[in-house]
Amino acid sequence: MSTSLLWQRWLALAALAVTLPLGFSGAVNWLFLLPLAGVGLALLFSRTVYPPLPAWVENLLAPLILLAALAAGGLRFGILRPVANLLVLLTAVRLWGGAPRPRRYTVLALLAVLNAAGVASSTHPALVLYLVVGLAALTFATAQLLPLELGQRLGGAAPRGQPPWRLWLATTALALAVGAPLFVLFPRLRSPFAAAGMGARPISGFREAVSLHQLGEIKTSRRPMLRVRFPDQAEVNPQWLRFVGATLSHYRAGRWLEGRRQVQRGDLPILRGDQVGVRAEFSLEQTSDRLFLPPGARRLVPPEVEVWLDGAEAVRIPRGLVPPIAYQVVFDPSGVYTRPPGDEDLAVPISRPALERLAQRVTEGHQGAWAKAKALETYLQANYRYSTRTLAPLRADPVEWFLWTSREGHCEFFASAMVLLLRAQGIPARLQTGFAGGQDLGNGEFLLRDANAHAWVLAFVNNRWHIFDPTPPEGQPAAELGRSAWDWRAIWARLGEIWDRWIITFSLADQLDVLLAVWAKVRRHWLWIAVAGLVALAGVAVAVLSRRWRPRPQARLTLSPLGRSLWQLARLAGWEEGALHHATPTKVLETLLLRLERSRATCQWLFLVHQQVTYGLVQPPGARQLRRALREVRGELVAYRRQGSTPPPGEG
Repeated sequence: MSTSLLWQRWLALAALAVTLPLGFSGAVNWLFLLPLAGVGLALLFSRTVYPPLPAWVENLLAPLILLAALAAGGLRFGILRPVANLLVLLTAVRLWGGAPRPRRYTVLALLAVLNAAGVASSTHPALVLYLVVGLAALTFATAQLLPLELGQRLGGAAPRGQPPWRLWLATTALALAVGAPLFVLFPRLRSPFAAAGMGARPISGFREAVSLHQLGEIKTSRRPMLRVRFPDQAEVNPQWLRFVGATLSHYRAGRWLEGRRQVQRGDLPILRGDQVGVRAEFSLEQTSDRLFLPPGARRLVPPEVEVWLDGAEAVRIPRGLVPPIAYQVVFDPSGVYTRPPGDEDLAVPISRPALERLAQRVTEGHQGAWAKAKALETYLQANYRYSTRTLAPLRADPVEWFLWTSREGHCEFFASAMVLLLRAQGIPARLQTGFAGGQDLGNGEFLLRDANAHAWVLAFVNNRWHIFDPTPPEGQPAAELGRSAWDWRAIWARLGEIWDRWIITFSLADQLDVLLAVWAKVRRHWLWIAVAGLVALAGVAVAVLSRRWRPRPQARLTLSPLGRSLWQLARLAGWEEGALHHATPTKVLETLLLRLERSRATCQWLFLVHQQVTYGLVQPPGARQLRRALREVRGELVAYRRQGSTPPPGEG
């Protein structure tokens, strides 16, 4: 196989590998990946090297590629996605005929950028397998292509065949060993990086301010967030698994904002409230600046720090507390305790007439605020589809876009739409965000993860606040049944937790925590560390010196099959084992020729073939020809040795 054909197939394999993370992470539209995958398959199974497309064809394709990216959304959905779509189509064009030397490096650069975009947008634990396999393939390709490139550039024949498997595995393992510490040490510009804006995909979890213009597709994180235990309850009602993080009333340009009410500090009423109700013990598993409480919380026993109430009626605590953060709550399962409704709970900052028409059509024939609220809740659940993809354009109001254009969205869209529809009917309403559902761990204990983050509606009907959840059932976090510790699903969930915690959401703060913990260990045990370091240095020094003074063993020759046959001929000519170790092939040949008459030419041919085969200049001759030549020389040497007229070579 020629070098160019080998390059073509490796580039095709790389293109096919790049399509996997790009497609599954949503960084690139699947339709844009089809040309790249098609070109990769065509080049992979081709037996000839394809030349590049003519320059006029590539120039003709350039505006078509730009138009395709604009038709797929352009900059309405951020910058990264259209740029990635453009790069994918450009790579497909450049990949065709990308094997020649001036062009292959451009293709490699494009594939590297696309691979980085796909990996940075991926969150599934299977990414580990993808990275390991990709690294192994990269080292194997380098071991194959680099010697060929060096042979062509420096002249002479390059070694053929496959690289040694031990060297290949050792190189892959070394790259992994070096890459893991670099991942830990490389500074994080964002926490987490994958939650960046401008088209990147946000990660599920509680957000202090609800922004419906957050573009991309929400990644589901399984990182543990909250543990709750009901110690006095034999059975737990799933409706109790709803915990509030913020109550929001102000909607402006696609964002729900915290109110401007004065932050209340000091002796809060909830700290000295009624202790009659259901008792729950909470533990925050992540660093947080707020305590998540049931909607009917009456009494709070906070951690031993200052607590206060902010404008979103969230109980706040100082930042930087090391989890787990424990607190207790006594709550009324049927109550919703929040401030009375105000003028802001009836504000409709978007097109009120359109909302009124839709709300009147949905609630037609329903009497009373409760019936109208249930009708709106049922209508949204039945006529709109739940989706984690949020592609609301920047120049349109997200709620209007959700109600009349896309008709799909995540829980924040459903809750926001119902709040504004209720207000259009004159019913005070608010948006609440927090967590719902959870995994049943047994004994009345539940674990809530980032994926349990949720948004719902508070509506003031019949002179009290009620909870409504217009999100379809498939989008509502529910209580998960507990699993055995040895269940493969539980093991996979645990691996997912580790992946989310230490890979996806590993932040700059986590890096600082690791460094501070290491520094604390060093300061505490510096004497033992110094002694261990000195002992290790002394051991290395002793090993080096002992190796230097140790007598070197005699090197053992590694001979080819033809070399071993020539070695045997030299022994027949009288060479001793020790003398052969230091003799040159020319010297051995000279002594053989002194003992030969009829087979001198054959002996010279054997040594010449051995030299050429050893240095890769020619292919070895046929086995039958070699056996005949060796038999001829060996026969004459045996006859000469029987005469015994000359001393052994190398002895004078």
